[in-house]
Amino acid sequence: MSDVLETAAMAKDSRIRLRGLQRAELNGAEGRVLGPPNDNGRVPVQLDDGRKMALKPENVQPLPGRAPTRQEDMEVANQAERLLNAANE
Repeated sequence: MSDVLETAAMAKDSRIRLRGLQRAELNGAEGRVLGPPNDNGRVPVQLDDGRKMALKPENVQPLPGRAPTRQEDMEVANQAERLLNAANE
């Protein structure tokens, strides 16, 4: 997949993995995309450990799926609550 296509596939909250960085300890770290590429073409990301950074698209590998939105989290929680209530009736 070309860098352009990969960048386009990285919508906000998409799950990503870092690769090809000079700081080898960061390679393989996972996180999520915070928004569209900035004026320098770098992709803003937040790693699962909370660190935020802006990286070149070639250093950000999209992962299958994406992080759930807050709304989706709430829907899942509400559904679980309804199932538990139904099971206890």
